[in-house]
Amino acid sequence: MNPPPDTVLCCGEVGSCPHQGELSEQRILQGLYRAVRRLAETSPVLIAVDDVEHADLPSLNWLAYLRRRFDELPVAVVVTRGSAHDDHDPGPLREVIGGATRIGLTGLDLQACARMLVSAYGGPVANEFAATCHEATAGNPHLLRELLRELRAANLPPSARTAADLLTHAPAEISREMLSRLRQGGPEAPELFRAVAVLTTASLELATAAAGIPRESAGKAAQTAVGLGLCTPGEPIALVHPLVRGAVVNGMTAVERSRIHARAAQFLREGFAPAGHIARHLLEAEPIGEPWAQASLREAAEHAMADGTPVEAIRYLNRLLREPLPEDVRGEILVQLGEAQCHVDPQAALGYLTKAADQNMEAPAEGRMALALAYGLGQREMHGEAVATLESAIIRVAAVDPDLAQRLDLAALCLGMEESYVAPAVKARMRRLLTTPMTSAQNERLFTVIRAFHTSMTGGHAGTAMRLLHASGAVTPRKSGEGNGRQIVDQWSFAYAVVTLLSLDELELARRLCADAIATTADRDLPVASALILGLQCHVAGRLGLLREAETAAVTSLKQLDSLGIEHGSSVIVAVSGLVAALIGMGELRRAAELLAERGLDDELPEFAHYDTALYQRGRLRAALGDDEGALHDQLECGRLMENRGARNAAQPWLGEAALAYARLGDRDSAIAFAQEQLQIARDWGKPTELGIALRAAGLVTGGESGAELLSESVAALQRSQAKTELAHSLIEWGVSLRDRERRAEACASLRRAHELAKAAGAIPLMSRAAAELRAAGGRSSRAGHADPTTLTEQEQHVASRAAQGLTNREIAQELFVSSRAVEMYLTRAYRKLGIQGRRQLTDALNVVAP
Repeated sequence: MNPPPDTVLCCGEVGSCPHQGELSEQRILQGLYRAVRRLAETSPVLIAVDDVEHADLPSLNWLAYLRRRFDELPVAVVVTRGSAHDDHDPGPLREVIGGATRIGLTGLDLQACARMLVSAYGGPVANEFAATCHEATAGNPHLLRELLRELRAANLPPSARTAADLLTHAPAEISREMLSRLRQGGPEAPELFRAVAVLTTASLELATAAAGIPRESAGKAAQTAVGLGLCTPGEPIALVHPLVRGAVVNGMTAVERSRIHARAAQFLREGFAPAGHIARHLLEAEPIGEPWAQASLREAAEHAMADGTPVEAIRYLNRLLREPLPEDVRGEILVQLGEAQCHVDPQAALGYLTKAADQNMEAPAEGRMALALAYGLGQREMHGEAVATLESAIIRVAAVDPDLAQRLDLAALCLGMEESYVAPAVKARMRRLLTTPMTSAQNERLFTVIRAFHTSMTGGHAGTAMRLLHASGAVTPRKSGEGNGRQIVDQWSFAYAVVTLLSLDELELARRLCADAIATTADRDLPVASALILGLQCHVAGRLGLLREAETAAVTSLKQLDSLGIEHGSSVIVAVSGLVAALIGMGELRRAAELLAERGLDDELPEFAHYDTALYQRGRLRAALGDDEGALHDQLECGRLMENRGARNAAQPWLGEAALAYARLGDRDSAIAFAQEQLQIARDWGKPTELGIALRAAGLVTGGESGAELLSESVAALQRSQAKTELAHSLIEWGVSLRDRERRAEACASLRRAHELAKAAGAIPLMSRAAAELRAAGGRSSRAGHADPTTLTEQEQHVASRAAQGLTNREIAQELFVSSRAVEMYLTRAYRKLGIQGRRQLTDALNVVAP
């Protein structure tokens, strides 16, 4: 752009001059102008200048001289300049670009980028690969070519797998090129650029401090980067192209990156930034050895735990362990890590807590360690060891932290109740706590919920249990983020509250409580608590007759627990037993049996309270499969265990199930005795669902007019309940009783109502039986409802499954007591939703194995 004078003279336009240095600038400008004009006489001339803002002054003067004479010549001048606008541009530059037609250059769009990639590779490229290349380069053709050269040199295919770690292959040449261009803005510009690359995005002030450059140089350095189109203008500052950032960062050593983060952390600390902001940089820095760094990491971890993000807390605490710490502080940090891991990875929690036990700590830290360790031991069903751990810690903690000591006492009570509600140690602990003022609202809430739960489990008064629950505040809406899993005691409070609500027949309240808890944990790292909540939600939905919702909740819970490596403990048993109940209701008996076998629950079970429900549901499954002796064995064993631990709970009607098994086996006397005992417990408790179930069992084993009266009373009780599938069951038995006594019109009405309720719930066995009994009574079921527009309804699912198993439309219609036309309609809707053409494709679509 600024050719030597001898070159100009060689053109013959200015004339020979033995003293080139004596040429005036005006003569040079004129000579160059004449050369351009002579070229233009033969053909139009294009003059292109890249990065014109960096041109030297003589060159700018010539461009300005030429521009004043554009009207005389067929000449076009095209210049490029960076995106920055400088009010201090020299006059010639302003004259060159002033009033010019401006064209903003943008990168290639995704389609153009993909075409370039296809051309380079000579064949198709994965969509993910094209999208990632486009994003990394912002469509810059030069960067894209450099990236392609690097990828092809490494023999990397244009695949989704390559796209996943594309930035690790950012060409080093790009970094060298960009840093070289930046040096025209002074030695500080590359350093600022490298700091911004490491920080990803930052204020100019923070980036300046992290780069370690003088503040007075930062403005010019940033202007240079922006002017070259490498950084975004304004605040915060960031690199425009991810590929350039990757190249710069990859070209730095770990020590260089660490220093940048350390300087950033120091700057934020001096500016009194929140601990979390400081700690995020300390995570990437080498140990600093300063008290402020340790304090920032610890405070950030505490805030993360309070916000319900233990995974973030774990990162801060692990980083803190790399700092030089006194032994007592190191022990406390290991305890905090164990507490955080209890919510994420109980197995890892035990490892940290075991290490903490070898450290010298203050008594409060030992108490917190004992609580977390006891929780982990409880998850492993080592309840005796857990209680012993807590009792040992209570002695050491009581004098220095009464609130923590009381919390340990409450935890010991919870773990002790797994083995017995009435054991001397449990009763003594309960009496002691009843006569001791609670030291905090959290302890008060947990103890009050425990009392409500204990009342419901041991045959107390339902009104007392409900008053205690309301007094605890555990069933009232909470602020977002409060409770529901952030601490171990919150999990106990929530679980006891839901179980008590189930026994109190407060199903909708229990459902709202679960929904609130799910919403609270949805955006937090609380997988252990979330799995427990979903397991309990399964039981609530199942009792309400929402069988698919129950199934979904339980399956999700078990997937979460499996991903955490949790194979045993109350959360697993809660989810499995709830899922078995839902599968029995839907008629998926084989799947329920396979689930129990897979989980090791098809043989002798441990004698802990949370296995009671699993044993009860296994007995129900065996009854549904026709194994009456096995069913009776399970129910009697369930009863034995419950009685041994002092349980007298109407919500676990093992007596009624045992009565029905005795009746099927021909032992009427035992059947009546067991049914009457269950009925007395239910009457004492006074809640409609438990009472209706007990009345139904008593009516069935009693028979005759007395039995019919009991069945009628069962229907009346369940009509006051929210348990719709239980009402459907009683309506069927009542309808059969009416039909047997020749009251066919009333029988048909009862059976038709049962059919509707069972159909709405997706309770296929009840629906099929209602249809069969209705047909025997001489009636017809209600017409099928409209199909769900997005998924198979229960009816469509059942009809499609039966068709896949080889049944004809007529056979399915007879089974469900609907018309063949209704079956055809269900199948047509199922075909459309499944995206298939006919019956032959059903097996694959539904994954049904034909018998």
